[in-house]
Amino acid sequence: MSQVRRLARQAAAHLKRLADVRFVSVGEKESRGALTGELAVIINVAKKRIDLSRAERIPRELVLRNRAGKEVARVKTDVREVAEAGTAVGIRSGHILRAFDRDQGVCAVSFRAQSGRKYLLTNAHVATNIAAQGRNGPISLVAADGQLYNVGGVVAASNLWNGAVWNQDLAIIEVRPEFVIDHLFPLSDTQPITAIGEFRTEDPSAYWYNVRGRRFACARPRPVDAPTNCEVDGLWVRFGQFWTLSMEGSQIEKGHSGAVVFRETKGRTVACGLVFAANLPNIVWAFPFSRIWAATESTVGPVHGL
Repeated sequence: MSQVRRLARQAAAHLKRLADVRFVSVGEKESRGALTGELAVIINVAKKRIDLSRAERIPRELVLRNRAGKEVARVKTDVREVAEAGTAVGIRSGHILRAFDRDQGVCAVSFRAQSGRKYLLTNAHVATNIAAQGRNGPISLVAADGQLYNVGGVVAASNLWNGAVWNQDLAIIEVRPEFVIDHLFPLSDTQPITAIGEFRTEDPSAYWYNVRGRRFACARPRPVDAPTNCEVDGLWVRFGQFWTLSMEGSQIEKGHSGAVVFRETKGRTVACGLVFAANLPNIVWAFPFSRIWAATESTVGPVHGL
């Protein structure tokens, strides 16, 4: 394997100058759609062509030579089509975020404001330390392999420690310029969030929220208008004007705070609520997303798409 990878690295610069070559990798050779078990240098191209000159064609074999120029090995090539050029996969609704104090929650939504700045939303109690009067620090994205990437910092958050009755639990995080976001896209979905909807009492429609690309089903929203105590970072915080939903076939777990509750209406992905608490494991608490979004746009300015 090491020899084949070395050969692929040696040949990549030349191969990428040939017509339509996207990138060069290493793997099992395919023949008529089946893997052969033979290691090959895979040349991924935009389109296979037969109208190329001999100089433009990808050779059937590549030769690995040592520093003295002596042939060491020959490795077959395998030309495959890839339809699109490489595209960075950005931060999306459903990705896991970790705060400076190791509290963990969910990216509610990622978006670009009309100003050009990029932002994420999550809960204030995820992104800040309520017991320390909202102290905050860097916010990290937790990658699938567990690696942490410092993606930005808090620019606004609900002051949940001040004793008021809160009808939102929101933190806005500005994303550092070098990170890519997929504007208004949920993880594992092929279309963005295109509308904001309201909960309807005892609505039997299918609702869900997304964590790491997995859907957690819930249903039957019920309004809670009176102030209700909730323990946050060791303090009792009073929340009001939120909704509860019953979990359907799955259970809410710690670390799900910040997820967006969706439903589908006429083929559109509609954002209805922002998860912020629960009666574990079967009742999820969510604020109306319309209220969250209004607070967001009043802070960062207009956002296209919603």
